[in-house]
Amino acid sequence: MNDYDKLLLQHALAAGMGEGTAAVPVLLLKHYRGLKLSDGEAMLLVHLLSFTEKEHKPFPTIEEIQLRMSAPADKVVAALQKLVKNGFVLIDEGTDPLSGKKFERYNLAPLYEKLAERAAAELEGDLPVRPVTLSPGKDDLYSAFEQE
Repeated sequence: MNDYDKLLLQHALAAGMGEGTAAVPVLLLKHYRGLKLSDGEAMLLVHLLSFTEKEHKPFPTIEEIQLRMSAPADKVVAALQKLVKNGFVLIDEGTDPLSGKKFERYNLAPLYEKLAERAAAELEGDLPVRPVTLSPGKDDLYSAFEQE
């Protein structure tokens, strides 16, 4: 890669980073498994947060979501349906008072409630602690990686 191409790439990467970051609740990262959410469902929630916070799209289309995820549209739909059915996400409907146009938006308040309940239970010591076990003969994580 020549110097010009390298500089061009650096500017493109800097511009990408300049788009900002999406705030992902630490409680989501910490407790999604305990809430019996799959990695894909948790990632879907992260994308919904990003669409809402950064792009001001409170109801992205399935296609928009799918383009960002490594899942076909039917899997995205199934994950969304599961999140709604299990009470993690609501779909709010309303009418804009100024324009009179109807709208829909994803509401993550139920997710936040579940995360808050889980965090409170953790603080009270009501959550079971899962012990981390290494394979026999592995003293620590470093040794486990070293042998692989």
